[in-house]
Amino acid sequence: MSAFHASVARYTFAAARDRLLPGFFARVTHTNQFLRGGAPWGGSVLQSAVAAVVLLIAWRTHADPQVVIFTWFSTVAGVGVLLLLIAAAGASALWFFYDKDAPKVSFWVQWIAPVLGIGSGVWVLWLMVSNLDGLLSLPPGSRLMWLVLAIVMVTVLAGLVWGTALCVARPQVWQAIGRGAPSGTIVKDDRLSRIRV
Repeated sequence: MSAFHASVARYTFAAARDRLLPGFFARVTHTNQFLRGGAPWGGSVLQSAVAAVVLLIAWRTHADPQVVIFTWFSTVAGVGVLLLLIAAAGASALWFFYDKDAPKVSFWVQWIAPVLGIGSGVWVLWLMVSNLDGLLSLPPGSRLMWLVLAIVMVTVLAGLVWGTALCVARPQVWQAIGRGAPSGTIVKDDRLSRIRV
């Protein structure tokens, strides 16, 4: 559970640093005699609040947090990450093909590896989706398994809408996504403002 918490806090930090979320979530702990500092406490606060709401819902609905909540959310996350990996494999092939500034790479790197990544990812996704009822301990043919796919697809569509709106309304933010060079005005830790990636 600690690993999930830390990874969500760091992703939240990165999104806030890139101005996709409010700047509060990009705050980090400060160094003192007891702490090294630099932990993303803004993202940690958000993750803790979301976890508290989910656990409150589980408590009110009498759902077992370990059996129901953890299993279902891990499954939704697994399907989502697999879709992201498939999309990344496709995006890498397209980037090498269309970007005139892309470095010259071997045929393996430009085409074979991405196509193998897409193909194997789609195969694993098909295996995962066709066995969701067993993974979630549902009776065969249960319609509840479609809830996982619905959650993932709604999230994908919301992300596409938000990304398109961001690209149109705030192109400077859109262009800076993932650049990794923290700004001293956004990140409250002066040590991070000097890092160049």
